[in-house]
Amino acid sequence: GELDSFSAAFWAGFAWIYVCQFWLYTRVNRLYTERGDAPPLSAWGLLLPGYNLLTGVRQVHFLAAFEAEARRVEPPDDPFCAAFPFATKPELGFVELLTQPAVWYDWDER
Repeated sequence: GELDSFSAAFWAGFAWIYVCQFWLYTRVNRLYTERGDAPPLSAWGLLLPGYNLLTGVRQVHFLAAFEAEARRVEPPDDPFCAAFPFATKPELGFVELLTQPAVWYDWDER
């Protein structure tokens, strides 16, 4: 059918979010590789609905950790990251998420 202005704006916004996510993940990975570390984020995660949210959470954590180290300050305790280990795991695969429940939630941190 016909694409009305609301639908066009919706899909343009949707595309913009994905482009920005890809750019942010690439930028964070570049910061890590420029200092000789492995990139922590998988941009392919953008293709899996839901997994892109997890990668976004990880992007926030790894960017904050990078900045804290660059400024030589100790990052504050993060209860979210303590409870949800996937956020801080240096490497995280989709299959790992499906097969290892301990990666999702740390019951000892309740």
